[in-house]
Amino acid sequence: MNLLTNLQAILQHGSNANGQFGRLANGWQTCLRADLSAANVSTAEGSVFRSADISWTFPAAFLAGSKPVVQVTGEHTALIGASIVALSNTAATVRVKAATAIAGAVTLQASATGRWSDMT
Repeated sequence: MNLLTNLQAILQHGSNANGQFGRLANGWQTCLRADLSAANVSTAEGSVFRSADISWTFPAAFLAGSKPVVQVTGEHTALIGASIVALSNTAATVRVKAATAIAGAVTLQASATGRWSDMT
């Protein structure tokens, strides 16, 4: 099988204050943001700690009525994951969780992948 048969043409790409995005000709889109921040991760929630809500408006909207898959990572060894509080085709609100309280700001990276068009 030729691996090139699975490659898709990039139809559009760009960036704005909300991050970067790329749209493929097959209707898929990826959005990236490398500079989200949690002021601290210090609210006790059971045996872990969580941040306040962190909102991200996507740099390009996904298909109306759809919800993308969102991933969040951070630059701190105590971080153990993230939870999605709210999600739409235009924005996500997340909270990050840590094994121990983090008093300072934590830099986060986020990605969202989903459909921007119903073309196949």
